[in-house]
Amino acid sequence: MREKSPQWVSSATRKRLQQIFQYLREYNQLHNPVEREIDNQPWVLWYRDLPSHESIQIGRLLQQSGEGDESEYLLRVCRPRISQAPEPPEAIREWLKRGWGSPVGKVEVEESRVETSSDGSKHEVRFGDDPERVRLLDDYTRLHTAWAERERPAWEALRVFEKLYALHAQMERDSERVELVLGDGLLTWHPEGAERIHHPVLLLPVTLEFDPDVPEFIVRESDKPPELYT
Repeated sequence: MREKSPQWVSSATRKRLQQIFQYLREYNQLHNPVEREIDNQPWVLWYRDLPSHESIQIGRLLQQSGEGDESEYLLRVCRPRISQAPEPPEAIREWLKRGWGSPVGKVEVEESRVETSSDGSKHEVRFGDDPERVRLLDDYTRLHTAWAERERPAWEALRVFEKLYALHAQMERDSERVELVLGDGLLTWHPEGAERIHHPVLLLPVTLEFDPDVPEFIVRESDKPPELYT
């Protein structure tokens, strides 16, 4: 048997306890801050930014399927097949600026360049001085534009695949520290006297699977329940 502790504390003691708890709370927020901005999270991928391409397929929640089929997925991203830019004519290739090999780049040429004659003298040559070069550039620009319009979605899908590849490597290294979640219910709020809140309030833990034989990434629901981000 032991003596019961008193059920009251003095105001001075209560004040000291409040100060201690205030210190502990601020210390915890300093070292374990609650992220209020979704874009400040270590990794973010918005569904709205996914390109429309056959290599990217958006699935559904198991609860929505009504069958609990393990083959269901939230997101499936295969490595897309991409094609290289059409080769430019040899007469204009050395005139082209960098970027023509990408579907988001432009076909641009240097206005002039310095060439060396057979006798060793140097002189300036302007691209537009040769009408044949101008014609070849016009033809190639039309060819490149048509290719870029067809190819751009595949290159955008490739960037998503590479982003998931980097994430998969990070999660394997830091599996005890990071977790992949699906967010829903985006809250935007400017509370008085505090930082802005712009973050999903409902979080569903998910898994990221990689099949190197395809290759493809699959995001599925985990066995953890959703949680309210309070």
